[in-house]
Amino acid sequence: MAAQRDSLSTKMLESEIRLKLLGLTEEIEKLVNDNFTGAYLHGSLAMDCFNPKSSDIDFLVVVKRSLAENEKDEIGNLLLKYQKNLPNKLEAAIIANSIVKDFKYPPRYELYFPDENGGYKKDGSDPDLTADFVILNKRGVVIKGKSIAEVFSNISENFYLKSILNDFEWSFNNVLNGPDEGKCKIPVYAVLNFCRIIGFLKTKSILSKKEGGEWGLGNLPPKFGLLIEGALKEYAKVGSSQLVDAKLLKDFANYTRAELR
Repeated sequence: MAAQRDSLSTKMLESEIRLKLLGLTEEIEKLVNDNFTGAYLHGSLAMDCFNPKSSDIDFLVVVKRSLAENEKDEIGNLLLKYQKNLPNKLEAAIIANSIVKDFKYPPRYELYFPDENGGYKKDGSDPDLTADFVILNKRGVVIKGKSIAEVFSNISENFYLKSILNDFEWSFNNVLNGPDEGKCKIPVYAVLNFCRIIGFLKTKSILSKKEGGEWGLGNLPPKFGLLIEGALKEYAKVGSSQLVDAKLLKDFANYTRAELR
């Protein structure tokens, strides 16, 4: 019964978040008028594996043409305002239509939220957006506006791999900088991300972190099973997993790197 109540409360929270994102979308649409193309959800909320304690809210808006500086600042301030009323961290990008139709790596954004200081940044590029576009193409949700098929072009596998390998290096370096021996906290993102990256290489499937971990349990060497189980357990409920063996964690990171090669 407790698990059922937890599931129901999560679904209610997801519905509440989507309503707030619709309100945010409508305010952005008013600001840009006929320049609005659509607003979209990706990540865990779109892939049915949202964790109220730890998941981000991944939100992307496409506009027909580049925004004026004052429009970027007005949207940035809107995102700051909405973040105060959202239960989870909001990660949002505003992208011009030409970027998602005529893709070039790394993709450029009009605005990205949040920056390193909790504000927003303008007129930059981010290789991680490539993976976001691919996930949107495969499993995204329209909040308001044109369909995903109308807006987003297909992205080559090479660009997607380039993007997830860039993300892998960040996780890999974090693990390698940790302790060599003894017990340590489980780096959930790194472990599940390693699983879904190998899962994509083997199956060409776009997996969520949860799905990647579940795939890893059934397909990766059994010696990593307890590590992956611990990451999945912690992903489902923060604070529920045990400490893990630091050497095994580094072995898994090196195993993943060897698979990538």
